[in-house]
Amino acid sequence: MKKVNILLLSLVALCSCSSYEEQHISEFNINKNALSNGELVEIIYAPTSPDLNTNLEYYIKALVVSKKTNDTVNVLITSINDFAQDGNLRHFISYDSDEYKVFQNVLFSQIKGVELNETHVSDFEPKKIEKVILNKKYQNIENNDYPITIGSFGHVIEH
Repeated sequence: MKKVNILLLSLVALCSCSSYEEQHISEFNINKNALSNGELVEIIYAPTSPDLNTNLEYYIKALVVSKKTNDTVNVLITSINDFAQDGNLRHFISYDSDEYKVFQNVLFSQIKGVELNETHVSDFEPKKIEKVILNKKYQNIENNDYPITIGSFGHVIEH
């Protein structure tokens, strides 16, 4: 009986690991102009990932619709938030923006428990990430011909 349980656990672990596919970032034609920084988007597909990606080792691919142009765009992101609380509307935060650089550096430093030495936003650089993880279960959604960009999502607070 013990051997059967171990075999079943091994099969479950093997199946869960194989539901993700890794691709190199160079396999994607990144279009930095697909969305404007701060542009309001509706997230229509929020991907899953094999873990919490706390080391920011890979991107996952979300699918959004621009509320400005009505274009559908893929966005490579490092993590996805729970959207159930306040809907799927977010502002796109561009990879090249100061907001993205600060967000990623602060998040990474908190996870690692280290202090940031940089004192100016211009000193921050996004972490270079070369892997994209795709969920094989949702290939019909993730494999598409929409433009693709890199960024994150958030709420813009105007003051």
